[in-house]
Amino acid sequence: MDVSIVIPLIDEAESLPELTAWIEKVMNENHYSYEIIYADDGSSDNSWEVIEQLRIKNANIKGIKFQRNYGKSAGLNEAFRAATGEVVITGTDDFTAAHQQGADHRIGTGSARGLAR
Repeated sequence: MDVSIVIPLIDEAESLPELTAWIEKVMNENHYSYEIIYADDGSSDNSWEVIEQLRIKNANIKGIKFQRNYGKSAGLNEAFRAATGEVVITGTDDFTAAHQQGADHRIGTGSARGLAR
């Protein structure tokens, strides 16, 4: 596994499909093997159901669900423990908002442990 992307989130059901599509596009264009690990930190919307639906479509997606809000650090900690990639990239659910505003996100353009493309 080349890259693990870990994303803690809360109440982000609406943004998850677009965020996932963007990550998939970047990973596939760069020919990286990858996993996306979403850590749902006690969402009160249907974020977990969205994650489950995304997992059906893409086996590279994993989910961790907390019963209540423990905070971003707890989500990151559990996602790091589950990550299997050579490189671990942390993200937040606001990737989508930044991308919509024209930010230029480049994942994996550098070299880490020999992972240069």
